[in-house]
Amino acid sequence: KGAKMQTVYSATQEQAAQIHQEEIVRLETNIHKLQEQAHHVSLKHEAQLNELRADVERAVKDSKQAAEIVVRMQDANIDLRAQLQAAEDAAREHNAGARSTPGPGGSDARLAELEAENKRLKEQ
Repeated sequence: KGAKMQTVYSATQEQAAQIHQEEIVRLETNIHKLQEQAHHVSLKHEAQLNELRADVERAVKDSKQAAEIVVRMQDANIDLRAQLQAAEDAAREHNAGARSTPGPGGSDARLAELEAENKRLKEQ
């Protein structure tokens, strides 16, 4: 009876060892598959991150260009205001001179020209 029990026990141990070995192989296969998936996901995320970096770089560049345009527009606005002020001053001086010295209708024509120029500059 003891030898028979020993044989059954040995067979059970061998089955357990075989099942254990199969489980190890299955787990190692799963680990390998998971590592491949993780690597694929990592590559995908890296590509997405690179796309985002490129988008951010483009946005920064566009923002800088927009800021430069705003500065140029502000400078142009300052120049136009100075031109407008100079035209208004010239028109006032001319009007003051025309009022103090009576003369032919030539001064009225010049006044009309200056007013038209003043209007044009204001519209810009």
